[in-house]
Amino acid sequence: ILNGQPIAGATTQNYVATQTGTYNLETTSGNGCNYLSLAVEIVVVNTTLPAGVRQCTLTPNPTHDIVLLTLDLKKSERCIISLSDLSNRQIFLQTQQAQKIALPIDVHQLAAGTYVLTVQLESGSFVRKVVKY
Repeated sequence: ILNGQPIAGATTQNYVATQTGTYNLETTSGNGCNYLSLAVEIVVVNTTLPAGVRQCTLTPNPTHDIVLLTLDLKKSERCIISLSDLSNRQIFLQTQQAQKIALPIDVHQLAAGTYVLTVQLESGSFVRKVVKY
């Protein structure tokens, strides 16, 4: 169920979310009783690298202390790098102008969980998941 409405054709054991929204799972027991799961907010984001990016790494991931973002761009670009929690609260923000970037991001004081790294370039943007254990 997406935003309170059934999703056409979503009746198999697995479903890949293609839209941002509030999702629930409704199941029917053998005796005909319907059960509705708690709501889960899913944000669908662009993970494809823009054409201006030759290479991107994020290591180690999962991490406990520091994750290193490395970017190799085709040309020098303004790059805005931000890290947010799943409630979209910004934890880290830095702007750089370069062709090659090696940026350590300290996460040791954060709670264990999943975070979203957003990289905004002049040539486009993308996101990556960062897992803190």
